[in-house]
Amino acid sequence: LNTGVNFGITPKFNGSIDMNYRVNKFNFYTTLSTNLGQSRNRGNIVTETYNGIDNNIMSINLKNDNKNYFTKTGLDFYLNDKSTLSFYTIQSFNDNEGFFRTDVNYTTGTNSNISQIFNPSGNDKNETYNLAYRYKFDKADKTLDFELNYNRNRDPENSNFFDGDYNLTKTNQILNKGNNLIFNADFVTPVSESAKIETGIESRLDGTKNNFDINYLY
Repeated sequence: LNTGVNFGITPKFNGSIDMNYRVNKFNFYTTLSTNLGQSRNRGNIVTETYNGIDNNIMSINLKNDNKNYFTKTGLDFYLNDKSTLSFYTIQSFNDNEGFFRTDVNYTTGTNSNISQIFNPSGNDKNETYNLAYRYKFDKADKTLDFELNYNRNRDPENSNFFDGDYNLTKTNQILNKGNNLIFNADFVTPVSESAKIETGIESRLDGTKNNFDINYLY
């Protein structure tokens, strides 16, 4: 059991539980962890133009709330002294909501001051599933591995834009989805105490889909 806290402008908390249990030919393990906290940033950018016109001060105020949850659970099955079959899955969830305000105040010239407030929120999800097989030959360090790995993720974001008086000016709806499938085989054999030969093959399939709407219109 691990837990901790990190103090900046605001505190951030983290914790995890790691468990492992082996009995006979089976080995079970799992990890559960979380990170919770808020990030704050403030700053000013002073711009002085060469001709003295359009000098301005940009003020930035950022706040972001994050909640992240992660789990990995797996199983190793020792078929015999030479063969091992393994499976694990990773599940990750992230909730975030941000507040970003930018104000540009012109100290010279005729430009009007500008204010914009940006409020994004999202609920991300990432999944991984992995299946592997290893065979150990009688010769030391001579192995044959097969692995199949599948990953998919979903990353939505809903954003609202306001002027300095909190009047809604625009909305964005963004959805990014991806999936990835990898298969590989790997063979390793030593040829001397200081050299080995490794060969293998890998196949990879990637897919992605991205949608971007403004004011709920494609």
